[in-house]
Amino acid sequence: MKAVVLARRYAKALFELAIEKQIIDQVAGEVKSFAAAFETNPQFRHFFLSPEQGVRQKIVVVEKGLKKKCSDLFIRFYVFLLEKRRQNIFAEIAEEFVRLYDDHCNRIRALAISAQAINKSEIQRLKTDLAQQFNADFELENKVDASILGGLILQLGGKIYDNSLSNHLKQLEKRLLAEA
Repeated sequence: MKAVVLARRYAKALFELAIEKQIIDQVAGEVKSFAAAFETNPQFRHFFLSPEQGVRQKIVVVEKGLKKKCSDLFIRFYVFLLEKRRQNIFAEIAEEFVRLYDDHCNRIRALAISAQAINKSEIQRLKTDLAQQFNADFELENKVDASILGGLILQLGGKIYDNSLSNHLKQLEKRLLAEA
């Protein structure tokens, strides 16, 4: 079974249990924090992914280390992953869980690519405009790519809206070559 399909199933199960227990916001924070630790801390990642450490030892670390920091649901979920030896797909599970959580909160994550950094007031205005247009809350990240020359490329979910100067120049070039 593909890791992505399996990750979706695990994420959906955790999401539904968190909704049922009415602790979705807490569990979402725990999933994000644990995923961030995996991503940024090589020793943390190595401990949980390495076959050098036994499953029992990992479970003990999770149960004792997270006891006061995380919900019982999240701890039991991660122990379950360890028992099934599925901790290697936690990043995919976390990604899918965050997508489900964003849908639940009517939140859309977007990436705005610009030739220069966008200041905070422009980002806020863009978020407000997008929120009105899509009737959702927006989390907007800005990435700088000087090669677009100007304008903006907006990535929303799986869609890309390219209003960059480099794209307009390419389109103009195509039209001129087609007319020649």
